[in-house]
Amino acid sequence: MDPDIVKFFGVMMTLMTVGLLGYGGVLVIQGLQSRLGRSHQASSLNPDEVEALRAELGEVEQLRARMVELEERVDFAERLLARLPEPIKLPGSVE
Repeated sequence: MDPDIVKFFGVMMTLMTVGLLGYGGVLVIQGLQSRLGRSHQASSLNPDEVEALRAELGEVEQLRARMVELEERVDFAERLLARLPEPIKLPGSVE
């Protein structure tokens, strides 16, 4: 297995993981900012706002679980590719 291919997949998976975490974090921060901005006007959160925050937190947890699953799949694929006796050659490759 070509080490460059393994490195490429590692880099791509790292970028995807960072992107998913960043996207989830941005969603949570935006939700909290909008809720906190309204809560300063009213002295406390109403039950609908609390439920909306819980729903957003649930979505973040689902994204986190999905990211863990994707990381496990990438690790599995990397292990399979590393065990191949020779690199896979694509049709039309020059080598």
